[in-house]
Amino acid sequence: FDGHVYREKQWHALVRNQMVEDISIAREVKRNNLRMATLLGFNDVSCRMYDSFVTSYRGLSRSAPAFFGQNIVFALFFVLLAIVLPLIVLFFGSLWQIFAYVFGVVLLRVMVALSSRQSVLDALMLHIPQMILFPIVLFNGFVRLYMKKHVWKNRVVKL
Repeated sequence: FDGHVYREKQWHALVRNQMVEDISIAREVKRNNLRMATLLGFNDVSCRMYDSFVTSYRGLSRSAPAFFGQNIVFALFFVLLAIVLPLIVLFFGSLWQIFAYVFGVVLLRVMVALSSRQSVLDALMLHIPQMILFPIVLFNGFVRLYMKKHVWKNRVVKL
């Protein structure tokens, strides 16, 4: 969206107490019949959302439930698909199934890293730690959602 429209509409003030401000802003822009673009990996815009593990944990916990429409059943189903199913393939699959799974994961990690200008090596090395942390972050997000309280960017967001 254009900068002058952003300043006029005060998007962030409008959605300040929403769990995922960027998605809420995009919905408001569309609701106002305005144009916007989502950019990934270009040199025009850059942003560092978090500067430490703790702020990353809090921020991702805050937004993770929103990714699943705040539906815990859908989130648990996704965790089963993303974590349990691959373990079943790795332990009980044929050599071909294991190869196909590992190839798919590596290919996806490489494509995401390249499109978002991240280190491919880091993306590959962090896959297992991220898969371990994912359900923990998601669980924390749903606990905070049901408690109706999140701490984010040093402020309490009451839901």
